[in-house]
Amino acid sequence: MEHTNIFQKSKWVWEHKERKNSYVGAYKKLLLNSSPEKITISLFADTHYKLYLNGQFVNAGPAPFAKPIIMADTYDITPFLKKGNNDIFIFAHFLGVTVKYNKVDHPGIIASINGICQNKTKVAEYTGVSWQIFPIKAWTENTPKKNWALGFIEEVDLNSSSYAVLQAYATEDYGDPDNKKPPVAEFAKLVETPKCRQLGNLTVRNRIVPYLRWEKEEPMVIKEIFRDNPKVYLLNDTIRLDNEYLQP
Repeated sequence: MEHTNIFQKSKWVWEHKERKNSYVGAYKKLLLNSSPEKITISLFADTHYKLYLNGQFVNAGPAPFAKPIIMADTYDITPFLKKGNNDIFIFAHFLGVTVKYNKVDHPGIIASINGICQNKTKVAEYTGVSWQIFPIKAWTENTPKKNWALGFIEEVDLNSSSYAVLQAYATEDYGDPDNKKPPVAEFAKLVETPKCRQLGNLTVRNRIVPYLRWEKEEPMVIKEIFRDNPKVYLLNDTIRLDNEYLQP
C-alpha cells in the first residue's frame, strides 16, 4: 500500500497540560446536509484511543508503534453517520512513561475525516482548533503500575463530573444503565480549546482496519479435570497446570 501522509492537513490536539497516566476526550460535531454516501476517518493517538460515533463504539487502537513511524488507522464510518448533526468522539489515554511496548513521548490525538454525501457534497474535517478537548479526570493519575513492563492500574471515580462526558459521547460503553444522558449544556465548564501542534517529522503508514465481529458463544462448563502429573509449575502465571486435561 502506498504510504501517503493522510494527516497533512491535521494537527495534534490535546489538553494544555501534559500529565502521565492521563485521559482526554476530543470532540467534534459533524454536520451533514445529506445522508452519507462514503465517509472515512483516519486517526492515531499516543498512546491508546477508542473511537465513538453518535455514542456507538467503533474500534480501538492504534497498532503497536515506534516513532518516528506511526500507523493511521482508517475506518469506513458511513454506517454510523446520518443526515444532520453527528457526534465524533475520540477517547484517548496517554501513558506518559516508558514501558515494554511504548517509549514515552508527547501525547496527542490526530485525525482526518473525508468523504462525500449522497447529494455529492464533500466532507473534510481535520483535528485542530475547531475541535473541543475534555480532560477526563475521573481516572486517578497516581496509581501503581502493574509491573515494569505494563501500564497503570485503573481506578475510576464514577461520580466525577468529567465522567458525564463519557456517558454522553461514549454511551455504549459508559452510558447510564437507565439510559439517562446528562445534559450537554453542563459540559461548558469542562471543555477547553485544544493545544495544537504540527505533525512533525513522522512517517505515516496507512492501515485499513476491519470492523470488529461479535459472535455469541455458550461458555464451556468444566465437569471433570484429569491430571497425570502432580507437580505444579508457575501456578501464578499459568491458566492451566501442565499435564492437565479438561472434560467439558
